[in-house]
Amino acid sequence: MSKAAEIEAFRRLRTELTNFAAVNSACTIDHDSEKAVLLRLGDDNNLSYLEACIGSFELRISTGQGLDYETLLNDRDVERALALCDAVVSGRGVTVSGPRGYPTRSWIFIDSRGFKEAIKSTAVSVLSCRRARSIKKSLWQRSKLPALSSETA
Repeated sequence: MSKAAEIEAFRRLRTELTNFAAVNSACTIDHDSEKAVLLRLGDDNNLSYLEACIGSFELRISTGQGLDYETLLNDRDVERALALCDAVVSGRGVTVSGPRGYPTRSWIFIDSRGFKEAIKSTAVSVLSCRRARSIKKSLWQRSKLPALSSETA
């Protein structure tokens, strides 16, 4: 992809995020410039955010997990980023956490803007995965992502 296409995708995402924040009361734009945008989803207790720059975006959800360096090259990537925001605001996701501080894993279920998939958060280390398999299932805790507003995007 050309740099011009990446810049155009970022500009479109920037415009769409501004509209998204205007429609959703739980969202605010904390930073907006020609090179980066930061969308805050939720409040202090359930804070998630989407950070985008030319060529990529990152999503951090309130559980501490998220997606790192997702590509932002075309209109499909823009729509995927917006679908992720829709899912976080609507609380469509689940987090699994283990005992004694074992790393958590989160899934975000997107079902809007032409996407229907479950997206898994960033992977934990191989060593943690091996340890996690030895923990009894009854010790794992599952919790849903909180719905940030009653509005649907």
